[in-house]
Amino acid sequence: MNAPYALTVLVQKMIADTTDEHSTIMRTLGAYARDFRAAVEARAIDIAPGAGYRAPLPHGLTETVNRMVDLFNGLSFSAAYGAWQDERIEKLAKTLAADDMFRATIGNLKKASAGDLLSVARLISTTQQSIFCEGLPIAAPTMHVTWLPARDPSGGLYQPPPAETGTHRLSFRTDDKSPLRSVSEGLDTIFHENLHMTQAVLAFAYARGAMGGHALERDARLHLMTSVDASTYFNGVRSLYFAHPSERDAWEKSPQFVDTLRRALKPYGMAI
Repeated sequence: MNAPYALTVLVQKMIADTTDEHSTIMRTLGAYARDFRAAVEARAIDIAPGAGYRAPLPHGLTETVNRMVDLFNGLSFSAAYGAWQDERIEKLAKTLAADDMFRATIGNLKKASAGDLLSVARLISTTQQSIFCEGLPIAAPTMHVTWLPARDPSGGLYQPPPAETGTHRLSFRTDDKSPLRSVSEGLDTIFHENLHMTQAVLAFAYARGAMGGHALERDARLHLMTSVDASTYFNGVRSLYFAHPSERDAWEKSPQFVDTLRRALKPYGMAI
């Protein structure tokens, strides 16, 4: 994410000055990332965000990418973090399934107006952030939910605030080909981008010292390092994108949310 400058400096110092396993991996990743960026620039290979590079990389670069993927896989979240997510996904699914407006709207997403699509996105987002912040030493974040242009290659986008206490921004496409027109894909997309917001909220809380002694302190610290250090984030190279801890977390949990919601809706006679 494009983090506030002060956080970027804090994270760079944290990675440079500490010797725990995560910091050590991040330092090694940083060195590989610098060499990789220099090499692709010299070869005029476009790996900019959104470029979606899919062609085979030259042999030497493939080895570098594979090594970085291995290092990313060494950055793991705790079992407590996974259990915490599972509990909140269950509660979120049951809360949404019991909401009359939610059930009425998702049954007609294909023909819904752009405004109705954003209303669903706002409902899910505010509910998700409220539930995920329960039991944490932080308040639910202030957010703004808006639309993305139809030409945007992504279905949704999360943008952190310019300052730690500012407004988080979620944007979604609402055109006829938007992922939100498909119930399962739309729910997956909205949850996915909201989970990136939760990752940022945890990271900001750690930076403020609010997570000291909490069961998720280590995970919040890892989110701070991996989310704020943009130098190791490559969403133009598929394997690196999916291996990145922030994306791995979101891509693993989003389908779980959709499946959990599907079960929660069954007693109401709804199938998604």
